[in-house]
Amino acid sequence: MPPVIPRKLLAVASAAGVIAFLGLVIYAITASAHKLARLVYFMLTKGQAFVEAGQDEYEERYRQRVVQNLAKRAREMGFELKPKELRPA
Repeated sequence: MPPVIPRKLLAVASAAGVIAFLGLVIYAITASAHKLARLVYFMLTKGQAFVEAGQDEYEERYRQRVVQNLAKRAREMGFELKPKELRPA
């Protein structure tokens, strides 16, 4: 039976997997250890529990970053972006 990875560590495992895929295994191990250390530090010092953000929140943050970067590039080229009005379905 394969080992079971707790859901709380999936973000750490996926971040390490991306770095390891690039052939930088040492950096992947260090990055994973650093991320775990930060999680434990905040749990112990501030009493904050780890809350997995979830796919929807990740996609919303990604969308905001893309829109922000696009608006910045448009300003650099002399354009202005305006959000499109959404019509109710």
